Amino acid sequence: LMPPLLSFVLLLLVAHDANSAVVSSSSHPHPPPPTTIGTTVLHPKFRSQIRCPHADRWLTVGPEIASYELGMGDAYDEGRRRLMRLMEEEERGRRREERGRGTANADANVNAEDNAKAMAGRGGRRRRRILSSSMSVDDPPMGSCTYANVFSGGDTCVQYHGGASSWTESTMTSRCDENGGALALGASGTCPLDDLAGWCVVNVDDVDVDAYESTLMTLSPASDCDGNEMACVTFVGGTFVPDGACSSSSSSSGSTGGNDNLAIIKSETLRGSCIHSYDISIGMGCIEFRGDGWTIDSMTSRCDSMTDGNFVDGVGCAATDNDDDAMMDVAGWCDTIPSDGMHETSLMMLTDGADCAANEMVCKTLHGGIFGADGGCAANGANSTTSSSSSSSSSSSTSTSASSSTGGADDENYDGKCLLAPGAIGAAHQAGYSRGYTSTCPNTPGEGSPYMWPMSWSADYESRSMAYGTDDIMHTSRGRTFYMLDRNWKRSDTTYRKGLLRTIGQSPCENVDEDFTDQTSGFLGCRYNDTDGTVSTMIHRENLMYFITWRDADVDAGEDPVLPGETDASRIEECTYIDLVVIGNIRPDWFLDKRGDDTDTQYLGNQHVYYAADDNITVPRLVKQWRKKDFASQYFTMSMMGNPPNKLKQDANASIEDNTHWPLILNIPGEGFGDDMLQVYRNHRLLDSEVDASLFEIIESYEAMGGVCTDIRANATTDDGANFGPPVLEEDEKIPSNLEVDPMSWFSNEYTFSPVWDSSSSSAVDQTPSYSSSSSDTFAMTEVSDRLIVESCADGLGSVQFSFYFRDVELTGDGLLPWMAIGYRASETCAMTPTDGGSTPIILLTQMEVGGVPVAHKMQLLPEAKGASETVIATMTASMVALVDEVEYSDLSVTATEFLSSASMASAMAVEVSRSSPSSLGEEEGTVSLHFKHTPVVDAPAVGDTMYYTYAIGTTSRLGNHETRGCFEIPVTLCGNGTSESGGQVGATIDEEDGTVIDLGDGMVAVSGEQAAPGAASSIVALFTALFVIASTSTW
Repeated sequence: LMPPLLSFVLLLLVAHDANSAVVSSSSHPHPPPPTTIGTTVLHPKFRSQIRCPHADRWLTVGPEIASYELGMGDAYDEGRRRLMRLMEEEERGRRREERGRGTANADANVNAEDNAKAMAGRGGRRRRRILSSSMSVDDPPMGSCTYANVFSGGDTCVQYHGGASSWTESTMTSRCDENGGALALGASGTCPLDDLAGWCVVNVDDVDVDAYESTLMTLSPASDCDGNEMACVTFVGGTFVPDGACSSSSSSSGSTGGNDNLAIIKSETLRGSCIHSYDISIGMGCIEFRGDGWTIDSMTSRCDSMTDGNFVDGVGCAATDNDDDAMMDVAGWCDTIPSDGMHETSLMMLTDGADCAANEMVCKTLHGGIFGADGGCAANGANSTTSSSSSSSSSSSTSTSASSSTGGADDENYDGKCLLAPGAIGAAHQAGYSRGYTSTCPNTPGEGSPYMWPMSWSADYESRSMAYGTDDIMHTSRGRTFYMLDRNWKRSDTTYRKGLLRTIGQSPCENVDEDFTDQTSGFLGCRYNDTDGTVSTMIHRENLMYFITWRDADVDAGEDPVLPGETDASRIEECTYIDLVVIGNIRPDWFLDKRGDDTDTQYLGNQHVYYAADDNITVPRLVKQWRKKDFASQYFTMSMMGNPPNKLKQDANASIEDNTHWPLILNIPGEGFGDDMLQVYRNHRLLDSEVDASLFEIIESYEAMGGVCTDIRANATTDDGANFGPPVLEEDEKIPSNLEVDPMSWFSNEYTFSPVWDSSSSSAVDQTPSYSSSSSDTFAMTEVSDRLIVESCADGLGSVQFSFYFRDVELTGDGLLPWMAIGYRASETCAMTPTDGGSTPIILLTQMEVGGVPVAHKMQLLPEAKGASETVIATMTASMVALVDEVEYSDLSVTATEFLSSASMASAMAVEVSRSSPSSLGEEEGTVSLHFKHTPVVDAPAVGDTMYYTYAIGTTSRLGNHETRGCFEIPVTLCGNGTSESGGQVGATIDEEDGTVIDLGDGMVAVSGEQAAPGAASSIVALFTALFVIASTSTW
């Protein structure tokens, strides 16, 4: 993983009991015993594959929980849906193949279902599902649980639906006990229906695929029908089923306008179609090109970009009108618009893994498209007359809202390449679903740079770690790494590992160093002595990471020992894997630019260094160096070869290798939770995309021989709620790094040597946040970042007037504004919740309908939310109150002129506050403004005090993954005083230079500064690291 850090901010480390040991006993007669202390058991030899701190934490908690730990629940859902879709395509392909052979019998269907289930298992399990059409809240529940809502002071009632095959007394008792509730079974298990608004229904996969929990939603002065629906859909991710007083209200659940949408989609002129196959799964897909913007050349080019694409002019996807059975398998069409006048309409199919609601969700949420129900999902069922393809939606039809994850490569990336992982992960990683990278990804700062990593190459590596304050080598590992980054592939073969590895979250260790180990905090020192040359292999392909154990050589049969680069699959003894979902391999230009969240880069120029060309040979080398800052405010230094062999010769016949600027030295910080590392690459070689592909395709060879790669988390258990989260460290604890950012030496300098990118505007720019007085003398203006400006002033009587200007806001794929939030910190410590206990108040701004005025709510972020517990999130949202109803808040208004309908605009203007000095900031394009006056009942701020806040802007309309976030502070100044008492400028200090990113709950993340207590803030960071570190295996 590119430095895990760079990658992303992991929220809360979760400890899980594990009871499966993925070790082999045939060639390793004395494996360490399994452990049940908070880890999934991974054989220690695979630690050699994980050279960054905490990498195996992903293995510990799994992708579902880790996604939420990362504050990227929606990003996980996106990656999961992509894998679901591939599963559907494979199943559809198998069924069509059976039909074509005339053998579509029951056994074939059973086999197809089994294959689909197997693939679904590999892809990971969805945390929740849309309400199944076969489940009804009107059905008698198996039981119910009533528990005290710790926040509202009232009771909450949950009914368990799904039948005896889904719920047992034991599972219901267990679920209810988690909340300290009272369980009622059978006929008595019905919730009281007083003030009934409806039900919030979620699927509980952890219990059974058909098990559902229906939480009673009630009306209150602060929560009407729409408010209850918003709380369910937006915050819990469930399906709202209106009932009682809301039974006649419109609900957002289910398909809306499916048939009308279909008519709209089909009204566009059909220009042609493209039948294609999928790179990852079995099956064919079909896309129709509609709209007058298409030309023969553009359609042909688009189709050629797809695997095995076959363009047909003027004809739609293969007709199924005469095949009722096939038509009933059609779910509908997903219409996306890559450019004006150009529609790509992908066929979507019903499968056992995706019903109508799931198909609609995939289209809207993943593709950002319009779903038109047809076939089995149409209101008139099979009577619908349309054409369908032989597969589901195209895997290459990328959401029009995904441009933020392409890093700027917009429409030209519809071939599925150059896609960055979401949020801070994208600072270093490709997305798990990206088809690879290119040296000329359009509209990127490093486009065409000769200094980015080669696309396909291999090298020997040696990593050595050093503790803070000393140059003594603590731990050494060696091996050979292979990259095909143009395919999002990596392989690492490790042959040597010796010394003391010191970090949090290691795999089970058979030789613990007690002097360093602290089981309370999770720190562990483990000694390794794997020096016999035995190879262990890791392969990271897109979202899946495989761990391979090789059997011992059969000396009697003349076999040689396994060496790095082995491709004989018959020598594999054991294969396990883990689904990383949205985390792909490192992107080749990771150090050149500052794309991604909470990161920066600094081009340093040339320097001569001593380079370890071999174990016993050190030679001088000229290198070009870049430093890349991570969210933990530490930096990596990448040293690229400055003088390729052909630089002076300029031999036109020289090999590509002789002109390549190779990666030579990489300095990796310990990020406060382990030792720093220095990694050297040597014996470089370019790989051939065809000849060397077998290095990475050994998994297919192994499975073709009957081998099975098992999910490493298959038997891991989870623990929902209180036990989730990072270890709690003391406020004064800190494990320092020698590579912490020095604010006296750091400035942003994004220079890439791209032949097409103008770096002059971003070179040598001081990144210290700029602050100034407002254009008026009334408010002090704080430029928190390029995404948020705050105006504030106090009246001296206990009230503070605020205006928050969220900038460069764009609509999400569903046509709604992203969620935006402001959080109140109790102190300068940038923590999710107070370190001494308690909750954090946040103000959440969401738009419920296209063109509607965004609504502000106040809610409390509970500490238990860090465990991504649906029950806790439901508890929080159930007690959410509209900000307009909060007594401490007045003069509330929201301005989003550009995004409002005419009616909403008139409504917004009617309640606009008459401010003493109106600001023009809210009139800027892409700006959403939130204005209010806050008059705290207790602890009113006084002039001279400092107020501490966090902010976040999401990537979707539903609370989840953030696009950007940070911490800031505002000095309290009197209205009419644009400067502080000392005469200096009024402003806040956003802790970006010294920041540590931590969780704010279900996607909100904050940055803690150097002044923040390293204990709580740093602990979370390390935890964060956890997730990516495993990927770090795949990136470094």
